[in-house]
Amino acid sequence: QSTTCDFGTPLPIAYGTCKLAPNLINYQDFVAEERKTTVKTGKKSKSTTIDYAYYVYTELALCEGPIEGIGTLEVGSTNYKDLATLNSKTSNEGSGLALNLGNNNNPTAYMKSKHESIAVGYNSMSYLYGRIYLGLNNASMPSYSVEVKGQLRSTGDGKDANPADVIIDLLKRVGLNGYIDTTSFNDYRNFCKGADLLISTPADAFSQQKKVQEIINDILHLTNAYMFWSVDKFKIIPRDDRQHGTWKPNKKIIYDLSENDMIKQTGGGCVAFSKKGSSELYNRWGVSFTNRSNNYETETVFYEDANSI
Repeated sequence: QSTTCDFGTPLPIAYGTCKLAPNLINYQDFVAEERKTTVKTGKKSKSTTIDYAYYVYTELALCEGPIEGIGTLEVGSTNYKDLATLNSKTSNEGSGLALNLGNNNNPTAYMKSKHESIAVGYNSMSYLYGRIYLGLNNASMPSYSVEVKGQLRSTGDGKDANPADVIIDLLKRVGLNGYIDTTSFNDYRNFCKGADLLISTPADAFSQQKKVQEIINDILHLTNAYMFWSVDKFKIIPRDDRQHGTWKPNKKIIYDLSENDMIKQTGGGCVAFSKKGSSELYNRWGVSFTNRSNNYETETVFYEDANSI
């Protein structure tokens, strides 16, 4: 992931804890400061070297706010455990970055004092800002990658979010929050918590747009649940039939069907089915994920059905 500078890019939503690359939205007061170094080369001779230190004021959009904060940062190929560590490095020469959590839509003090005519605030947007040191004899903008402590972390384990609350938040954004069946969503929430099926926004979601319907379908697929419309409400039913934590599946039989309830098909059969041969069945599955403990690198874990193999 690398820092971008795109106009019209949608502001992403960061659920849980995730890593993203910011979008450069403000670049002001680029300055080159001359630095002379003179050394003695002989009794009456000197050598002078001229270097230039480059500075700029910048604002880097992260995601929709408010967020809880940020964690690790990657600047170029260097990792920092937090923003304070980044700003304490001598290479920054006292010019560091500050964080707007997205709960303050006022312009920054720098922009109000230096560029009042174009100073604007950002509504519900979290971003980094400050006059940064670009480098010595290097005017390139560094590439940032930031771990964001985003929304709905409290619904899960303090790091990841509960899928039920993510789906509810998505439905609210499209005006459908009045059509949520509270009982079934609470049951789904308890299921996700008991099965440890907690989620954060994946890295590839920050570079693509999807319909809310598609995002919800992805979440349901990953958590083995079924969402449907019934009696003017959205309802969710987990498909799992095993107990997870305090959550128990509802195994109460609602319909008891016999052959008398079936409509006979051609040939007189009530139910037709086909079965694959054992040699055609999958017996090894791979799941790719981003490993938070390994700097969000993509890794793959495999599960094997030893009996089938």
